[in-house]
Amino acid sequence: MRKPNLMKGLATATLLFTLLGLLVFPHAAYTVESAPQDLSTKHYKESLFKVTEKGIFSIELVVQNKELQTGINSFDIIIHDKAGRDVVGAEITVVPWMPAHGHGVNEIPVITERGGGLYSAGNVMLIMAGHWELRIMAKKDAVEDQAVFSFPRVMAGGTEHHQEMQPTGQPDRDTSPIRMSEKGLFKVSHESPAGTIPLNRIHTWRLKVETRNGEPVAGAQITVNGDMPEHGHGLPTRPEVLKEPEAGSYLVEGMKFNMPGWWVVSFSIKNADTEDSVVFNLMLQ
Repeated sequence: MRKPNLMKGLATATLLFTLLGLLVFPHAAYTVESAPQDLSTKHYKESLFKVTEKGIFSIELVVQNKELQTGINSFDIIIHDKAGRDVVGAEITVVPWMPAHGHGVNEIPVITERGGGLYSAGNVMLIMAGHWELRIMAKKDAVEDQAVFSFPRVMAGGTEHHQEMQPTGQPDRDTSPIRMSEKGLFKVSHESPAGTIPLNRIHTWRLKVETRNGEPVAGAQITVNGDMPEHGHGLPTRPEVLKEPEAGSYLVEGMKFNMPGWWVVSFSIKNADTEDSVVFNLMLQ
């Protein structure tokens, strides 16, 4: 009688145990082979990928069609550590930025942790077409680092749009520094102590408020607001109107214009029982 082949028996047993292991742990083999080994490994073939500036993390962006467009965007973010492990419990911030114009957006993106190192970014508002960056900061414990993803050709509603967005109707482009208020109650003028209005520098305005007959208006309550109608964003600061150094003259501190173009600055004026507003147009270069 022939003795059974010992090696053949061992091979058969090994195969049976391997098959049994796959039945009990069906993802085990995939997990070992596909687990990230270092910062250069991605989870998804079609994701956008960058190692952070200090080499502390790597970041994947899962963006539909790898493109953003004007309006509200959303996408997923995956954070890895140096060993390629997914980072849970991180603090993530996303800052949309237009490098050519030097400004971001007023709306703050909302970050939601979904578990296992996966985060969702929503309410990512891009206000105009052009070159945008997503500046993504990841912080875990006391360690933080960032990566910048560039989107050089953001489309407007899915179509290319190189021209600035134009407002409807015929806009008022009168750039006179002296104007009557909308109801004709006040005559208002502004000036910059420096003589010209600077870009990218906080400065002070002097605002003069008079009645329609030229009498100074003292003790008025004045609020200020500013925006760029063609770009859909406001001032980068929150100016305040301070008490007047003399009757009818007010200081507006904290004025700043962070890019050239058409700006609109409006003042709401309340004095006793009267209230009115005035709008100034600026064409800055």
